[in-house]
Amino acid sequence: MADYLIICKACGQQIAKSAKICPHCGKRLKMALWLKIVIGILVIAIAPQAISGFLEGFQRSTPGITDAVNELSQTSNTLKQTVIADSRPEKQKQFESVIATFSQQFDRAQNELQESSYRRDRMNAIKELKIDTQINGWIGTLNQLKTNTEGKAYITIRLNNNLTIGTWNNAFSDIMDNTLISIDSALYKTLINMKTGQKVKFFGSFINSDLDYFKEKSMTIRGAMKTPEYLMRFSNVEAIN
Repeated sequence: MADYLIICKACGQQIAKSAKICPHCGKRLKMALWLKIVIGILVIAIAPQAISGFLEGFQRSTPGITDAVNELSQTSNTLKQTVIADSRPEKQKQFESVIATFSQQFDRAQNELQESSYRRDRMNAIKELKIDTQINGWIGTLNQLKTNTEGKAYITIRLNNNLTIGTWNNAFSDIMDNTLISIDSALYKTLINMKTGQKVKFFGSFINSDLDYFKEKSMTIRGAMKTPEYLMRFSNVEAIN
């Protein structure tokens, strides 16, 4: 092929190397210098605005993206909590169910005699569950983590919105029950690294009672039936990741 001929990439015909337009198919082969200059000027003028517009658009869309990510995170946390709740020991589930059932029945009491009767019925229902005084691996949320004037720790663990298990919060009330956690104990050292609101697995022993089967510390019968606070001598508390 002569040095002055080239092949048109559009139609494959031979054309002059200097041709700007293919005489066979009309394909423009070379961009005129003036057109290159015009396009260059437009790119320089428009590019910053285009980039800026893109960034602004992205920023405007970011809240939506953030909301979506937050929603996914919340859904993930909800699923995680559901899995944790479903992993409760069977005896714990039965215990919570009995407490909830008699809480509802208590609302129907028409006098103090009926209230006392429901409390006695609940004690018998708990007894029938045959829950061992020593419990292992129950699951809840660390609701309170503090120290008394002597430096001993006291805690409460919430099983659900209306049911907690914990220690006394003062030495006088705890004289007979020995639930407060000594600063020299291994449990105290474990609790130092925990925080309220944390999901935990706990171990310990209930205290027997002739009134509620397991000792409960509410000052009124309504408190004992609607939002009971059972006492426990904790032996260990483990954080659930």
